Amino acid sequence: MPPPNLLEVPELPLQMIIDYLTPAATVNFALSNEKIREFIETINLNLETISLKITEKRCTITLVFFYSEKSLVWKFVSTPSNDRPRPNLKIKVCENPLDFCIKAVNWLTKLTRFPVTSVTIEGPDFQGTRELLEWEAIRECERLTMSLIDEMSGNLDDFKDLEYIDLVGCDWMTPEILESCQAKTISLFSVNWTLEQIIQIIRNWLENTENRKLEYLSVAFKDSRDDALTIIDAFNTKPWDRMMRHPTYPRRNTGVPLDLSGARDIERSDGLLASILVDSDGVDFVVWHDRFPVQEEL
Repeated sequence: MPPPNLLEVPELPLQMIIDYLTPAATVNFALSNEKIREFIETINLNLETISLKITEKRCTITLVFFYSEKSLVWKFVSTPSNDRPRPNLKIKVCENPLDFCIKAVNWLTKLTRFPVTSVTIEGPDFQGTRELLEWEAIRECERLTMSLIDEMSGNLDDFKDLEYIDLVGCDWMTPEILESCQAKTISLFSVNWTLEQIIQIIRNWLENTENRKLEYLSVAFKDSRDDALTIIDAFNTKPWDRMMRHPTYPRRNTGVPLDLSGARDIERSDGLLASILVDSDGVDFVVWHDRFPVQEEL
């Protein structure tokens, strides 16, 4: 009698087999056969996060699972890697790592029915980076980090789940694109905007009560500005009042509280209070959705 064919195993025993596999083995199992992949697509793999790190010569996909101490790491590299082989690490050497990474992410998100949660892109610009914001697979990410990327053909209109944006030296981010962004925390470093553009961003928030998501905007100037206090002069502000808000803001993206006892405050028509802290290096704009955060958060 010939040995049993794994593809002919009924669904319940097949489910039991998959339950015993590690996350890495489950993905490899799905790669082995189309029928197996279709079955695994119906299973909850208990994914916690899917993170991407994209550079010109190396792209890395990291899957973190609930109830598993080991993550699955899938690397696409342009030259052979020195990484020590291990069961939860997959490495593919290829001429264009980004192309293969995009194909792998599209396949993984379909397999797991789980979105990409975090994206990091490191420049300078290289082939393929310009179109990344148009890539549907990353539009549900919660965190977007970029450095030294000058050109992007898309925008952030469709990134509805963004919580954090952290950009360093990214000239594609304009005040107009920022206005369409719905992230809670936005950190921009080495920005070449005019003071008038920053004033207009704050004024738009002040006049638009529909913007109720923004919590923290940090803008660091590319060059020091001795006239930065012009931003404060553009608004009718008040000094910190200990009865109105806490003196520090718990920056969740850095873990270091921001001292706002010296900031100036403005209040919107719907009662939302905001603080503006300005010096020659940049601007911090904090919206107090909770004016007195509990001490444990600080």
